[in-house]
Amino acid sequence: MSSLYYIIVRLIAKVAIYLFYHPIEVNGLENIPKNSSRIIFAPNHQSAFLDAILVAVFSTKPIYFLTRADIFTFPFKYALRSLNMMPVYRLRDGRKTMSKNEGVFETCKNLVQSGKPILLFPEASQKLVHYLRPLSKGLSRIALLSQKDFDHKVYIIPVGINYFDHLNGGSKLILNYGKAIDLKQIVDGSESEQQVINEIRDKTTDELIDNMFIPHNDEHYQRNLKFLNKHYYKYKFSDFKAILKSGEDPKAFTPSKIMYILFAISLVPNLTYKLVEWFVIKYLIEDKTFYASIRVGLLMFAFPIHLIFWFILISSWKGIPLAILTLLIQIIMHLFNQRLIKHTL
Repeated sequence: MSSLYYIIVRLIAKVAIYLFYHPIEVNGLENIPKNSSRIIFAPNHQSAFLDAILVAVFSTKPIYFLTRADIFTFPFKYALRSLNMMPVYRLRDGRKTMSKNEGVFETCKNLVQSGKPILLFPEASQKLVHYLRPLSKGLSRIALLSQKDFDHKVYIIPVGINYFDHLNGGSKLILNYGKAIDLKQIVDGSESEQQVINEIRDKTTDELIDNMFIPHNDEHYQRNLKFLNKHYYKYKFSDFKAILKSGEDPKAFTPSKIMYILFAISLVPNLTYKLVEWFVIKYLIEDKTFYASIRVGLLMFAFPIHLIFWFILISSWKGIPLAILTLLIQIIMHLFNQRLIKHTL
């Protein structure tokens, strides 16, 4: 039952992702080993649980996730576990809870060795920045535990998640699957566990840097952020990286008034849904790192309810033909609205 639930939710999530972001560029799927599922996905972490969803919807097999333990509360913990999510404990959750991570790490090892891919965030926390933060030891420890004294190869797949806009939809998204890191080669070729841990961290860091367009918090960081506007949506990842390195000045983007008018008109058919989204974001969510995740979550579940409600209401009032027409208008105008966001921000 949980497997079927995962498949259904994954499909709904993929539709919501394509409704929310435009355009979407996915690179490097060929780097995922075809002859093995003993994989640890290691993406950078900027946007709450949306980062995990993005990696999962493009994976060919169900992924098991390590997720911060404090969200495993009633009634969410049952839904989270059915989506293959497992709690990982942080120091802020209490020093006594840290011992529980040993059991979590052992579970991760068993999953990987049995051919069930897992995903964990090597930065160990989330932050609304485009650069890569220092990696924690968690990834290296689980990777070492999974490969040590194990005959089959285990791989780490670093994943670079690149947002043009952390908070809003309608913007470009680039998802890069990096080159597979062969853990057996590292473990068998190293003299000590500390050497293994350091090499795993360094290789994962290097691969993530190669697959992120603004990986460094250096003197060019603020200038590079100015390139993240609609003028550059047409460029593929490699071309965009070349532009950033070229030293050219970023093109400024100024929204036009006509776009604001069109954007306002596009809100009308789905105004009730948009008001719900606005209320949830403004009054129920304090942490901005969750904004995009919540918006995608609302698209997955609240938007279909919104469409069904109006379909039933209009069909009972004016008949099914008008209800179908209204439904089509609502969907088309939502897509139009998402395409216009990039012209108004």
